[in-house]
Amino acid sequence: AAVEASGQGVAFSPEQSAAIYALGGGGKLSLLTGVAGAGKTTLLSPLVDAWRADGRRVVGMATAWRQADALKDAGIGETFALHPLLKAIEAGEFQADARTVLVIDEVSQIGPRPMLKLLELQAATGMTIKMLGDREQVQSIEAGDTIELLRRVLPKTSMPEVLTAVRQRSGHDREIASLFRKGDAETALKMKREDGTAILVDGDYDQVVKVIADLYMQRSDALKAQDPSLSVTVTTLTNAEAADISLAIRERLKTRGEIGSDEATYKSVVYRGDKPEMFDLPIATGDRLRLFRQTRIKSGQGFISIGNNGDVVDVLGKTANGLVLRNARGVTAHVDWRTLSDKTTGRLLLGPGRAFTIDAAQGMSTKGEHINALPRGTAGTTAFKMYTAESRATGRTHTVISKGAILAAVQRSRALGDRTPIQEDDLWRRVEKDASEKPYKALAIDLLEKGRKQRDKAIVDGLKQHKVLDDAERAEAERANPMLGARARKAFEEGLAREAISDQRGALKVLVDEAIERLREAGEILAEHLRALRDAVRPKEPAPSHQPQSPAQDDEPVARPPSPSMR
Repeated sequence: AAVEASGQGVAFSPEQSAAIYALGGGGKLSLLTGVAGAGKTTLLSPLVDAWRADGRRVVGMATAWRQADALKDAGIGETFALHPLLKAIEAGEFQADARTVLVIDEVSQIGPRPMLKLLELQAATGMTIKMLGDREQVQSIEAGDTIELLRRVLPKTSMPEVLTAVRQRSGHDREIASLFRKGDAETALKMKREDGTAILVDGDYDQVVKVIADLYMQRSDALKAQDPSLSVTVTTLTNAEAADISLAIRERLKTRGEIGSDEATYKSVVYRGDKPEMFDLPIATGDRLRLFRQTRIKSGQGFISIGNNGDVVDVLGKTANGLVLRNARGVTAHVDWRTLSDKTTGRLLLGPGRAFTIDAAQGMSTKGEHINALPRGTAGTTAFKMYTAESRATGRTHTVISKGAILAAVQRSRALGDRTPIQEDDLWRRVEKDASEKPYKALAIDLLEKGRKQRDKAIVDGLKQHKVLDDAERAEAERANPMLGARARKAFEEGLAREAISDQRGALKVLVDEAIERLREAGEILAEHLRALRDAVRPKEPAPSHQPQSPAQDDEPVARPPSPSMR
């Protein structure tokens, strides 16, 4: 019934309908694998309606506030970023019970250790955990592969898949995105080169950045002429590149008069871990800025959310006391300088906001076109990042790559003295290689198996070496004593064998002790993780229900923002 009610005006495909029913009926722990642009938020809506109609408390979570709050579009009112939720659990401020449903988005970005804490809570309380993600997109920066671990323990019925994208309007663009997901960058880039959406750009770093900014302006103008609601977004590999591209675009907007005359330069800061990086930031009416922490203003008895760490806001005006900002949801509010400032340094927690990193853009959808900007080449990319960048937009994605950076990479890979002329195809082959790499995270269970194999190989190699030595010693003994009888020879060989076995036993003991010591810690972590997964699949009796409680909003700590390298 919920599917029919929520589906009014939405035509679910058979694949989507099957995924909705499988995720809804997948028990206490289930995982929906959905390709980028599969409409996972739309699929969640009928499930959220059904859970709430059943009297359940539905909570959304993702690694960052921006991604978590996107779950509100599916009807989930209570959302958390990962680390604030873990702190709330530890402090006893987040109380879950058997009537709680925790929806985790972009689970591929969550490492095994924090996932273990959530699974332990699930086992203790009996709450339900529903996860959404794609192993082929950007992974967690921590060690381990959460999705692969879950795939090894969950039954097939608890792992529905939606492998058909609906974001891209044309079949051509959907096929290209699918090829990047499969790691077939060669075919994908060939198609893009043929339709003119993949180019190598001559010049140094600054010149390539200018080409990217010019392309942004050209495509923005073209799309606005078609439909004012269409836009262009840009992603790149690092925060420093994103800042440079954003400022280059700003220069062009300022030249055209789209940036106001009320410009002033402010002291800003961004954090790299706990280390602050200072920079000057020009701000005027018409600017687009990136927030570096969750930003809210008081409204009556509550708060209005302006945005989260990583969100982008438009500057509609300036006053002596602050800025008039509008967020992506259309909420407009005056935000004072104090709210926008870092308590430690007094500087603004703001940065230029016309471009993002690929990691920050995961989960983002662009109505229009996208630019996958690679002004330093493809050395830092993978199939995961390329697929994420190439699947953001409903329309075309333009891939712009520094030709000089790729040429330098090809030259470094050649043998010293190799003067074979480098052709254009050689450069594209390098791009294809970088964009096809899939460096999946290693699992502790796989490391244990690898350790066992290495140990067994060492034992076999040791025995073979001793056999070679034994054969040599026996041959030498026979040459020295050619008239020894069969009994003497047999006794001699038995003595050598006993000596060899005794020596080998000692060597093997040292080898095994060392291997056990190295694997002990990994084994303990693995055992703990698998116990939690087992308990999650077959939970214990739920603990007594507690009154749901959310962390106090006024007292929550200010989260340190991720740390782009700003110039």
